[in-house]
Amino acid sequence: MLTRVRKPVEARHTLGGITRKLGKEKAVLFERVSECATPLVTNFIFSRQALAASLGMEEKDVIPRFQRAMEKPRPCKIIEKAPFKENVLSRHLNPLKLFPIPTYHERDAGPYITGGILVAKDPETGIRNVSIHRIRVFEDGVMSLLILPRHLDLCLRKSIELKRPLEVAIAIGVDPFTLLSSQAILPFGVDELEVANAMREGSPLKLARCATVDLEVPVDSEIVLEGVIDTLDTRMEGPFGEFPRYYSPEAARPTVKLSAICHRDKPVYYSILPAAREHLLLGAIPREASILANVQRAVPSVKAVHLTYGGTCRYHLIISLAKRNEGEARTAMLAAMVNNADIKHVVVVDKDIDIFDMEQVEWALATRFQGDRDLVVIPQIQISTLDPSSAAGMGTKMGMDATAPVGSLEHAFKPIAIPGYEEIDLKKYL
Repeated sequence: MLTRVRKPVEARHTLGGITRKLGKEKAVLFERVSECATPLVTNFIFSRQALAASLGMEEKDVIPRFQRAMEKPRPCKIIEKAPFKENVLSRHLNPLKLFPIPTYHERDAGPYITGGILVAKDPETGIRNVSIHRIRVFEDGVMSLLILPRHLDLCLRKSIELKRPLEVAIAIGVDPFTLLSSQAILPFGVDELEVANAMREGSPLKLARCATVDLEVPVDSEIVLEGVIDTLDTRMEGPFGEFPRYYSPEAARPTVKLSAICHRDKPVYYSILPAAREHLLLGAIPREASILANVQRAVPSVKAVHLTYGGTCRYHLIISLAKRNEGEARTAMLAAMVNNADIKHVVVVDKDIDIFDMEQVEWALATRFQGDRDLVVIPQIQISTLDPSSAAGMGTKMGMDATAPVGSLEHAFKPIAIPGYEEIDLKKYL
């Protein structure tokens, strides 16, 4: 469901506040933001159901389709013409003068681009890499960005060794398949755009060449910012309100020097409210697909996984297990922890527990878990650097086995039940 805000709103704080209030129920189109003529849209992915609807599939099919696409990426067709080339600007390149870039939180350093996919290429192989980064935009149009030690950082290090500039393109306003695939957990050298193409059954993803850099981006992008990353010219980036709902500190970051700004005749600017459902789910779904595949290789009886909202869709994982042998729960939790450094706490429950219902998960912990017997603690291990309780990215992981003994779900651990409960129609009685 999309709601339109026709009254003018300020890009600083007000827009974010309205989005936060609607964050669990509606996508929002802001028609007039500050003095900018470009409308802004946000919060399309406010729930798992909304994400599935945007992809044109059932919720239960999203992760299996995503897993198949990661296993068999499909090359994209490249064409020359694209709507984002309707306007190609090569002078006076200041995104703040053209687009309604929000400042979301009280202590944020300034306006940030939060919903653009950044496309770069491995300088050695030419294979594309796609990711999302927070990008601060300064008043003079220079941009600085946070680059974590992942694939873009590897591309950048290679370009420095080869003494070549690393060209980048930031595409804003792309389709949900591309947005989701940009977050896929893949081996270095696998193109996320090809994963997006494999997800799109019947409507292949087409790419177009950029105007000033040797890169390709989705044809249907609303806006494309082109340039190079300059590691020698840094600017202070941060504080910034991140997904754990705390501020990350300021630090000197590389800058992006723009060579062109391209956009449709009447573009719509897309932004993501940090730490809102949209931000969390875009990280959760790809991680769940990767974690599930990895954990099932270790324990085939694992049925599903869930990164919870309360755990910022990064730190808390629930695993559903059809346990056949004692010890499987511990193996599953360890496999999950190894898969992703962000995972901090893992709870393993039996298949009769709905892992998306935290009341049921808590009930399993209350009645099937004993701390001296079922708790696994692993100290001094790598965890998320954005976790404010960590010590420079080092911390403790914990696993909780909330499963009943094998064979006991029909005996000592058989839940109470009312015969015929599911068939009762209250309309007949009330």
